[in-house]
Amino acid sequence: MNTRPVLRKVLRYGAYVVASLALLVVLVMVAAYLLLNDTVQGKVQRAVTTYLQERADAQVRQIGAKNSVQIGAITYSFFTNRLEIRDVHVYIADSSSTGGQVLDAGLSHITCTGLTWLDVMFGDGLALGDIEISHPRLERRYWTSKHDTTPQAIDTSAFQLPKIPNVDTLIQRALIESLPTYVRPLTINAVRVIGAEFINSQRSPADTFAGATRDLNITVHDIRAGVEGARPLGSVDVSIATMERAYANGKRSLIVRPRMRISDRDSAVQVDTILLIDPLGLTIRAHQVTFSYRDRAIRIDSFAIAASGSDAAYFKRNGRSDRIAASGRSVLLDGIDLNAASNGTALHVRACSIGSVSLDVLSNMRPPAPRSTGKRTPQLNDLARRIPFSLKIDTIVVPSATINYGEYHANSATPGRLWWDNIAFRAVGVDPKGTMTVSASGRFMGTSRMKAQFIFPLSSPTYSLDATGSLAAIDPTILNGFVTISDNMRIKGGKVQEASFGFTVRGLVARGWLKASYTGLGVELLNAKTKKAGFLNSIVSWVANTFVVRTENLPTDSDYKTGVIKYTLPADAAVMQTIWFPVRAGLGDLVGF
Repeated sequence: MNTRPVLRKVLRYGAYVVASLALLVVLVMVAAYLLLNDTVQGKVQRAVTTYLQERADAQVRQIGAKNSVQIGAITYSFFTNRLEIRDVHVYIADSSSTGGQVLDAGLSHITCTGLTWLDVMFGDGLALGDIEISHPRLERRYWTSKHDTTPQAIDTSAFQLPKIPNVDTLIQRALIESLPTYVRPLTINAVRVIGAEFINSQRSPADTFAGATRDLNITVHDIRAGVEGARPLGSVDVSIATMERAYANGKRSLIVRPRMRISDRDSAVQVDTILLIDPLGLTIRAHQVTFSYRDRAIRIDSFAIAASGSDAAYFKRNGRSDRIAASGRSVLLDGIDLNAASNGTALHVRACSIGSVSLDVLSNMRPPAPRSTGKRTPQLNDLARRIPFSLKIDTIVVPSATINYGEYHANSATPGRLWWDNIAFRAVGVDPKGTMTVSASGRFMGTSRMKAQFIFPLSSPTYSLDATGSLAAIDPTILNGFVTISDNMRIKGGKVQEASFGFTVRGLVARGWLKASYTGLGVELLNAKTKKAGFLNSIVSWVANTFVVRTENLPTDSDYKTGVIKYTLPADAAVMQTIWFPVRAGLGDLVGF
């Protein structure tokens, strides 16, 4: 039996059926388009306009201003389910007799995929694909009248403890503040903001700050609002090219390439560079800063802290004081209290380790400049009370550190220098409400091992310090680079076998002792201006070495002497001077100069 004619008939009949069904679908879609397109377009346009107007009204209610919302075009594709919005302009203005502000937002292009006409017409909720907002720009302009004498609060938040953002805050802002609450359930595959820019410009002598955030990119995945049992957000990615601020008091801040990633596995913040500049104070730099929520840790690849401007300019402003500069690498803050850090009011850390640190201290011992205030230099306890947030670090460990200490004196263009290297440093109890203990061991002037411990009661109303230390054998002539400038003398020879000290400081009063075993000590007195030994200086030096200077001091000697530290610190003595001056006073009492 030949089945081919029958098969051809079946195929022909099937083709007719398929073609008829296809035509029917097309006719239905065309009919739906003709009947519903205008309705869907109108409903979409009304929904978009209403949403944008409500967002603007919400801002207006907060500040009592006026607003306007303008939309260039809203286009909805019935067949591709694609929505496009172009040239949205939101303008909010608030003014009075003393000044005003303007919020000017422009969104050139917004696209949304997956918006089906069935959801628009008959659904309570929405299931969307991707929403993309391209290159939005927000500018805030603020001004005050020249007759307005109301003092403006200076925004110095960049120089205070920064808030570590938490996931809950971001979810609240993304869902509660941004999404329409009347659409539930609402699912969105992804929301992308590309190349956003925020500008803050002000025109007033009392400006708080002006600044800009450039090239902000945000991607939010898997939004689930009103879906029972689902995570509100799958993940959030944020990247910014630069964030900069310029404050009315001259301070500036710059943050380069901050990036944030939030997910159910871990959340992290990374920043390439943080730069804080106070032209009359310090410049602070930090590179490659990373914060991990899972590890409760902050890592910093490197940092540097230094006075802004030259040393000459610094001492012209501050007179007799210490100029301190520090740099370091491989910083780890571990065991951070996340709740306290997220509130921005406390920094509680279990342990801080710094791979290497270099500290440079330069003291100005020259007579105060005519405009010097002569005020007491703030000490550690004073600085601790001024910290505007709760600070607590259980332990700080530095396995490798160097300290360079210099003193500028009259009649010398260069400072006298002392230095320590190979220092192992440990601080326990960094808490303004407690007592900090600092222990260190290292090498002094590249030759002699030295150990020291310092106890600072940070909660004390007056500056307090308990210090002990020891020094191994040393050739005292290596100190000539310092004593030539600081004490107008040169050490001619001698050998120190060992030395130790112990003293306390209460307020400006230092009391304690200094022991040293040495032999063959001789000194040469120098002219205070030329730093050279003349004929009269040579005679005075001979008299001093013969009758005044204790050239030998050994425990086996019957006249073995312990130096007495009985010293009143100058009111402008800085922290390093409160350590060094008592030691020098005890050494002078022991040796006789």
